[in-house]
Parts: sequence; structure tokens; C-alpha cells
Amino acid sequence: MVYLSGKTTEIDYLGEPKIDLKNKKILAVLSQNCRFKLAPSQVGKIVGLSKEVVHYRIKKLEKEGIIKGYYSVINTRKIGFQIFFVYIELQNISQTKENEIIDKLIKHPSTHYITCCFGKYDILFDILANSIDDFDKILREMFKEFGQYVKHYEISTLLDVLKYVALMESFSKGINLNKEKFQYDFTFMKDLENKKIDYTSGKFNLDGKDFQILYFLSNNSTLQLKQIARKINVSSDTVKYRIKRLIKHNLIIGFYPIINISMLGYHNYGLFLELNNIEFEEKKKILNYLALHPDAIFCLKSSGQYEITLNVAVKNNLHLYKLINDLRQRYPEQIKKIEIVLIIKDHKIAFLPMRKIKFTQQ
Repeated sequence: MVYLSGKTTEIDYLGEPKIDLKNKKILAVLSQNCRFKLAPSQVGKIVGLSKEVVHYRIKKLEKEGIIKGYYSVINTRKIGFQIFFVYIELQNISQTKENEIIDKLIKHPSTHYITCCFGKYDILFDILANSIDDFDKILREMFKEFGQYVKHYEISTLLDVLKYVALMESFSKGINLNKEKFQYDFTFMKDLENKKIDYTSGKFNLDGKDFQILYFLSNNSTLQLKQIARKINVSSDTVKYRIKRLIKHNLIIGFYPIINISMLGYHNYGLFLELNNIEFEEKKKILNYLALHPDAIFCLKSSGQYEITLNVAVKNNLHLYKLINDLRQRYPEQIKKIEIVLIIKDHKIAFLPMRKIKFTQQ
């Protein structure tokens, strides 16, 4: 889900799977670059439908809640922020009080991602901070408000992003998309194609217009260039040039739809891997394997108790068991422990921290 000017779009395990082959193909196209929503005729050529039918089907996917919104993935390291993970186990708390805590986290200008889950931890959230000291200050202020309800918590720091996609590859298995049809300039597909996430490099200097573009795209990545141009009082060509520049310097990683995978027949799990004391190359092999796993949505390298964070989508418990068992069989001496939580509800994704925005919207 995404945080849109104070609004929360929630993802729940609600309905039965409602997807046919044509909609599956449309989701596969949009998951690679959701700016193709702006070109229904182009999507139609790829999936074999008229632009009118594509437009109707996308609207229906949105209305049914399968597509919950559209956002841009932004490399926060490039704008001077680190991401810190916080895993919380609650105690002595009512559902009303838990909802109050979640609401406070949603409204906090430094929270990036918030989810409720079932397992060892009850709430997982990320904090965007300038430094470890900044993070410590933010967390202490939060715990002043609800620390008495926290039984146990763990923290870790994001070090690198190995994978981040809108849909797992296993969903699109067998769907052959004509990549030549993807080359539309306003989608920036050529600029994004085969581009690796460069999360480890340093800060990149941006001006106010750049931040405005990032802000609007982070809230709605399907905005037309002319719409953004009107909002920030520049030409469409200037917006296009700046977006290309932001992609080139790895500030914009991708344009993605928010897809309720539960309505596609999948369940979302978080896997937190605690490793034994192993060599760097051994850890790298595990990360590379997980980054290529067809069921993985994102794979993150971190420091702390959990050195790898993996988000996967599976169809049932047997599917999950096979995935976990495969990991344990492949790396029996490297993996010390795998903590598993079922993601129940996502409450917020905000790649651009609100406290960074100091401009006046027009």
C-alpha cells in the first residue's frame, strides 16, 4: 500500500482469486512498468486486446482492489537517508490500542513501510533517518508513546537491495511479452532496462524541482509528463529530461503498481535469515540465489540479528515448506535460523519522507 498525502491504502486477504489470462497478462505488463497504463493501445498490442478493452480491464482491476495504486521506488540513500528496520513483539494490548499505535506510525513523517503480521513479531516498520543517532532519537521518541506495550524488539540497518519487483516471476511464468513493444519514451523503459540497483553509493545533490518530481511520482507514478509540468511550472520536456537524469543516477529504481497478491491466490511472507559466522563470498552466494528466486518480491541485505530480509509470495503452506526446506538443504551450515511471519496487512509505503518536502504544492 502507499501513503498518499495522509491517506492509507490497505492490502488485505479478502477475496477469492479473480484473474483470467488476459488480466494476468495486463498485470505482468504493468508490473514491469506501470506507466504503460498511460498507453492502453500499446498494452493491447502486447496482450492481444483493443485499447478500449485494456482501459476497461485496468479500471476494473482497480475497482475490485487488485490494483491498489501506483508508486515509484526511490533510492533513499541517494537523498541522504538510511533505512532502519524495527521488528516489534507486543504485550498486554487491545486491538484498539494496537490500532492507535499503527495510526501514529502511519502519521509519523519518518516511517517508510509499516505492516502487521502473524508470527514472532506483530508489527514491522522501517524508519528513514539521516544517521544512526537520528534513528535512535526517533525510536526513543516513539517508545515514549507506546514502549510499555513492546515486549521485545529487534533492529537492523539496510545495507543493500538485491531485488525489488512488483510481482514475483513465478506469477508470470509462461507469459511471453514482446519486449520490443515496451519502448515508449514516456515510460522510460529503455532508461530502466537492465539497470541494477545501486544502493551502496553516496548522496546525490538534488534541487527543489527534482524533489518535487520525486514527490509527485512517489505518490502516483502514472502521472503524465504534462501533469507534472503544470504542478511544478516547467515544460514537459524539462520533466522528461529530469526524470531520465534521476533514473541515470539511480534515484528512481522503477514505476510499480501496488498489487493485492492475496486476490491472485497468494500469501505474502516475510523471511528473516540469521546466518552463522561465514565468509563474505558465502553470504554473497546466498543473496544472489535468493535475488533470483522466482517467488521472491524483494531481497535485502542488512546488518543486525537478521542479515537477509526476504519477502516471498506462495500459494499455500506446502509451497512455503518447500521453499524453506530448499533453503535449509542448500545452505545447512550457513543459515543459523529462519524467522517466518505472515504479512497480514500493509499500512504504508512512503519512499519520500514527508519531512523532506518543504515546497508549496500548486
